[in-house]
Formats: sequence, structure tokens, C-alpha cells
Amino acid sequence: MAAGGPGDDPITDIVTYRLPVFGSAADRLVAEIHALGGTDEIMAMCRAEYWPPKHHAPDRVVSASFLSKLHEMRMRVEADARQRDWEVDALLDSARWADE
Repeated sequence: MAAGGPGDDPITDIVTYRLPVFGSAADRLVAEIHALGGTDEIMAMCRAEYWPPKHHAPDRVVSASFLSKLHEMRMRVEADARQRDWEVDALLDSARWADE
């Protein structure tokens, strides 16, 4: 059984531990999708891209297809959140890392 720490799950690594997983562009999209309530949608896709694990590789290269899917998903969950009158800007601010 997993210990629940860094390296166990790519989404948790990005969102909770603020560790680089897929590269800055993809990590930012994953954090924003998560903040906007799209966690369930990204879990399978991120885990598939994550295998085999390359823990905390800031220079990791992901496919253009993966980035495109993340971008499309991010736009969709933002539109949904805005339609539901969520505080989208505040949620996106919470998803940003301190060094951005």
C-alpha cells in the first residue's frame, strides 16, 4: 500500500506538494483543472501519461496531444465553473504556485 507521500500520485504531487511532474505548462494546467473541480476528469489521463514514473522531472517532455487535451479540459471546466457562478478567479489564484 502506498504511504501517501510525494511520488505516489502525479496530481497530488502537483497540487499538494507543488512538485514538478509533467513540466511547467502541463503542471499549471493540471493545478488549474483541479482547482476548478475537474479532478475526476484528469485522474486517468494523468496517471496514464505518468507511467512509468519519472519523479519530479521539471524538464520532462510530454506529448503535444496530452497538452492539447489538458488545455481543452481546462477551458471546459472553467466555462462550467463560470456558468455555475463559482469564484473562478479566486480558484485559479489558489492554483498558482508562489513563483509564477
